[in-house]
Amino acid sequence: MMGRSFADPDWVESGGIAEGFDLLNVITRSLTNKVTRLVEADPLHFDVETSSSVRGYVIHMGETQRGDARPCFHVCSARAASDRQERSCDVSTDGAVSADGMVWRTYIHGLFDRAGFRRAWLNRIRLRRGLPPVDIERSERFTQRLSKELDRWADHLNNHLNVNLPFGRPS
Repeated sequence: MMGRSFADPDWVESGGIAEGFDLLNVITRSLTNKVTRLVEADPLHFDVETSSSVRGYVIHMGETQRGDARPCFHVCSARAASDRQERSCDVSTDGAVSADGMVWRTYIHGLFDRAGFRRAWLNRIRLRRGLPPVDIERSERFTQRLSKELDRWADHLNNHLNVNLPFGRPS
């Protein structure tokens, strides 16, 4: 919806073509197959520390033609090798960014989960507004607090829902 239009020719959702907000020169088309995968990616359009890669999951049922919009991320796949993480970068890219760098769209969910990228993103905005940057310790404390709250929520769900039920409709 951030692009020029969204087309659903196969009636995956409601069918037809919807006009977008035209914030980016992109056109998105719905597909019938859902793509889900874990990714690690490096931002392409602002100076960041080496710890500012993002890790998340891509989930979508469409393809976007970028037009003249630049991609946001260089996508690398993360995989475990023995007891350490190795990154195996490929040549794919993700997302689109406006010419002024103020509008980004991506298929990556969990974009702001890592403190390094979140801090770099927020500091970019803060510096444009004349505000002091957020220091790394404050960003790390936020990540720890968020992790504890998500664990607390998961424990609550585990205690009050039967998470071992089979997935799908009852027979």
